[in-house]
Amino acid sequence: MRFLASIVIPVVALAAGTGAVVAAWTPELVGGSVSGGFESRPIEGLESDIDPSTGSGDGRYWYAPPEDWGGTFEVWSRWKIRSSLGKSKVKLSYARNDWVDGEIFARNILGFTLVHDLGGGYELDLDAEYVPEVYKRHRADKDAGPGEPRFRPETYSDLDVELAFARDWGHFSTSIIGLVERRNENEWFDERDRLGLGVGAGLDFAVWEGSRFRPFYLRSSTESRNEPDLGSDLSFDEDSYGLRFTQEFRDFRTELYGKIDVRSYTTTDPEDDSRYGREDTGKFFSGKLAWRPGALQPFLSYEKSRSSSQLPGVVAEEQDDGEDERSLVRLGVDFQWSLD
Repeated sequence: MRFLASIVIPVVALAAGTGAVVAAWTPELVGGSVSGGFESRPIEGLESDIDPSTGSGDGRYWYAPPEDWGGTFEVWSRWKIRSSLGKSKVKLSYARNDWVDGEIFARNILGFTLVHDLGGGYELDLDAEYVPEVYKRHRADKDAGPGEPRFRPETYSDLDVELAFARDWGHFSTSIIGLVERRNENEWFDERDRLGLGVGAGLDFAVWEGSRFRPFYLRSSTESRNEPDLGSDLSFDEDSYGLRFTQEFRDFRTELYGKIDVRSYTTTDPEDDSRYGREDTGKFFSGKLAWRPGALQPFLSYEKSRSSSQLPGVVAEEQDDGEDERSLVRLGVDFQWSLD
């Protein structure tokens, strides 16, 4: 959270120091979303009888998320800021994901977005997302002493920051993207901390009326190694290929998003049999159909993801991170009001 504050505070201070005027601190737009749905997992995970409260169980590595009903709640506000540096828009958001039976998987998500018009068709976009606690599984604690729980909850905080420099060319726009990901594990698994840096590029163009196509490519490198506590090197390089598509027609809006991540672990130790020569492939697709009659916008959405691992001499095996296949169907309503 301190890293996020180090971004937000200088931006606000700079705006104040250059004569920024925010009309009575009233946002131009406020909004949010409420939805509910069901998550299914056609491929069974490594379920175990680990007791999350005591850390005892049968020795399996992690506790699989159940098929479950869940809900999402989000609120956000957006402000216009005018200063001697130009025009900006700032958006703050908060979201909560919850589950009926899998309460331990609940997440709080904080978001910050800054869009700054540099003039002459140039634009600077800064997006930051911070999740204070993500529960993955109960993992065996190699440092557990006599009488201590053998399994500890593996939880971590996650901060993603993306900076894009965009240029509008008239019929299309281009962007150069830089990203930083900081994952901070809890006290029992500090050696699994990771820091990722990446660069990429994107396009934004229309093919016909009401359409937008936004293909992108990202290349990132992540370091995750704290010798001598960890026997397996988790560092990797990753290529991400994605496409966002939106189409507006009459009172409806369709949003489609697809992404493929190809992750190659970079360890050079042949004795590291769980990472040496390993490649993970993750696929994600989402679709959303929204009706836009006014301030309230009902929608139906669908998400599907699948991940697998490839090791030398092995066709495929379950990914260590535990998400092999899942789908989620949600029904909800988006809402927003203009306060200008």
